[in-house]
Amino acid sequence: MKVNYATSHAIFEDWDDYNNLKKRGEDVNFFSFTEKWEVKYLRDKIKRHFPNLPAKDINDAIDYCIKTASPPYPREPFVAYVMGRFRIRIK
Repeated sequence: MKVNYATSHAIFEDWDDYNNLKKRGEDVNFFSFTEKWEVKYLRDKIKRHFPNLPAKDINDAIDYCIKTASPPYPREPFVAYVMGRFRIRIK
């Protein structure tokens, strides 16, 4: 399977909406897997930046990564982990 490489991908930019929605006192640099809106936010952001990825595959990748990661998980490494399920490497 082909591995795609991208550095400084735009998916890491403009998380202001996410940051503003986080509860006061929570670290905006970490995902909380128990918050459904955070999972939805990530799913929608991936779909926006990678429109060719099927929504079901995005959901499956996020679900897999949630099950195999220990929360809370730092945002950028978690996004990279999810994208790695598609053989897309981002930094």
